[in-house]
Amino acid sequence: MRHRIGSTPRSVLLVAAVGFLAVILGVLLRFPGVAMPLVAAVAVAVASVLRPDLVLSAAVVLGLAGGAYASWSTVGYVLATVGGAVSLLMVLSRKTWHHLIAVVLLPLITLSLLAIRFVLAGDDYFLTVAMRCAGIVFLTIYAVARRGDPLPALALASVVFIGLTLIVGDTSATGMRLSGFSGNPNRMVFGCLILLPFLLAFLWRRKSVFRHTLTAVTLGVNGYVLFLSGSSQALFGLVVLSLVVIAYLLSSTHPLARMLLWIYTVVALILALATIDLEPYLSDDLITLSGRTDLYSAAWDEFTRNPLFGTGMTSVSSGDVMDRSAHSSWLGLLAAGGLVVGIPWAMILLRICATGLSMVSSRNIAGAAAVLFVVEQLVQSVEYTQLAWFVVAYFFVHTKLQKIDTAPVRGVAGAAVQRRRPMLASLSRRR
Repeated sequence: MRHRIGSTPRSVLLVAAVGFLAVILGVLLRFPGVAMPLVAAVAVAVASVLRPDLVLSAAVVLGLAGGAYASWSTVGYVLATVGGAVSLLMVLSRKTWHHLIAVVLLPLITLSLLAIRFVLAGDDYFLTVAMRCAGIVFLTIYAVARRGDPLPALALASVVFIGLTLIVGDTSATGMRLSGFSGNPNRMVFGCLILLPFLLAFLWRRKSVFRHTLTAVTLGVNGYVLFLSGSSQALFGLVVLSLVVIAYLLSSTHPLARMLLWIYTVVALILALATIDLEPYLSDDLITLSGRTDLYSAAWDEFTRNPLFGTGMTSVSSGDVMDRSAHSSWLGLLAAGGLVVGIPWAMILLRICATGLSMVSSRNIAGAAAVLFVVEQLVQSVEYTQLAWFVVAYFFVHTKLQKIDTAPVRGVAGAAVQRRRPMLASLSRRR
């Protein structure tokens, strides 16, 4: 029995594909100057549909590029923008995925309020930055819906970022601090610290001598890179990560032993702070947090000028401080968007920190990334990086991973996708 063209989904898809290619060919012939951008956009769109987790990881890593490699960040921006738009369409195309948008509603509202403030201030560039960050949020929820927990891709992103940092080997303007391909030692440190827990979670998912060896190598290389950065926040971040890892390792011990250990730790810290005279050991650099306290003061002055809606500016200027970042995401957002943006951001931080600690207590070391992010953003302006909004979206969506109702995709390929989807519940059982 013959079927007419269009009577089956496969034939409809074939006709649509031929028509789409004909339109693309016509545009290329008529406007040859847009050939490369158009082809690149189509390639990113197709990749976003098939492997959103890999597109997400590439966007996060390339978004950290800077300095002599700032052109690499342009690729990351394209991945975030095009991939985010495609991801939004894909999530909206399936009713069983609609609830994921509600899960990340608070981050999306925060970005929307920030974008509106930039529009009112006439800052078109940072309006596009806010749109890219929203694209990362949409890419994250689609990657989770399509592939499950994107932990393998994130582990790969961590390896690639550390590898690029070592291979490039660029230093800061003074020539004394490693900055990698980020162009800024502090930005490089932020990427290393935040991506490391995802790599550890992937390596610790199954116990083997090979994975334990990789863990040791990973920690050694990461520690070496952070040491070469010469950043005080790197040392502080490693201390925080060490504490979280200790809590992770103790999460399987007897509850009474854990309680006694925490009591001992708290009492020891109180006695140490009460009896040790730290003043002779505190330098001006340490007291001022490497000059950050002046920036904090300037950001607070900017905030008090318009506490409700902020200035709409991403830099702060007050007294001797002129056109500098606040070196604190929360203070920077308070200065830029006022309480309208600062309060939702504080709620976001509390939410992801609680989620991260809950994950660590459940023996998922990836939760350390949330704790590190909350700590690092207090001493670093990372509110406009794609990695920051990935962390926000990931830990908002994480609590819903076990409840995702991913309707099976039709066909053999769809069944294969369902078999490959590494949902969090199965990962927990394997551990």
